[in-house]
Amino acid sequence: MTTTGDQLAAISQTGSTVTFFAATGHELLDVLDVPPQPHELCFDPDHRLLYCTSTYRSGYYDANEGRSHELTVIDVDTHTVVTTLDLRPDHGPHGLALDRRRCRLYVSVEATDTEPGGVVILDTRTHARLGRIPAMAPGPHWLALTPDGRRGYTTNKEAPFVSVLDLDRGVFIDRIPVPGSEGLALTPDGRHLIVATPKADATPGTRPSRPSTSSTPPPTKPCAPCPPRATSCPSTSPPTARCSPAPYARPPSPASSPSTLRKPSPRSARSRWAASPSP
Repeated sequence: MTTTGDQLAAISQTGSTVTFFAATGHELLDVLDVPPQPHELCFDPDHRLLYCTSTYRSGYYDANEGRSHELTVIDVDTHTVVTTLDLRPDHGPHGLALDRRRCRLYVSVEATDTEPGGVVILDTRTHARLGRIPAMAPGPHWLALTPDGRRGYTTNKEAPFVSVLDLDRGVFIDRIPVPGSEGLALTPDGRHLIVATPKADATPGTRPSRPSTSSTPPPTKPCAPCPPRATSCPSTSPPTARCSPAPYARPPSPASSPSTLRKPSPRSARSRWAASPSP
């Protein structure tokens, strides 16, 4: 089945699915099974592909049963899995950011036994691995790119700073003191970085303290605004100077493990959202 019109895609971390809805009437279109613990989505409008990270085998950041290393590539028009990319030796992929001009996809990954957490770079035309940039923190989470694609920023739950990356040279260049950060977003002009700090009172290797239960409430502290959970994509993408428009050559899906589309069932879900425009 080929779907036309604007769509909304939502992941279920506990259900291990991506669910597609019509963006206007919100009708359910399809439910697609993906590897366990899908985490974030990123839509590539040039190749009509949706990327989905799978972070853990089960559980969550500070309570899991092993890290995953899969990045699922989904055709948004047919709601099928095109391929599943293996990010090993890296694992624990979290955030995604797309540079359309350079045909690059950036994927944040957790630290390994030999390297700190960092950002893996993929070519969106061939899905070849182009490199890895260290973030000098154990668990980089979300990441954001400047409008010109020359700088990248990653939040770090267990490090007291936001990492600054030089994407031209592929190196870590600076730390911005921000404790316990997770979500982030750049303003459209790239001048201001907005960072959410849900673990600001945490120290490496510990969990954040629980709220006080005393009758006298503790003094409140202002917090940074959280970034939006939704990404809106127009039906017609504006013209932009991008990389060579060579189409992505999609490999045939393995006959032994076809993509599974099934009817939805009620399930407990923690969702992330991404929108995909019509061709």
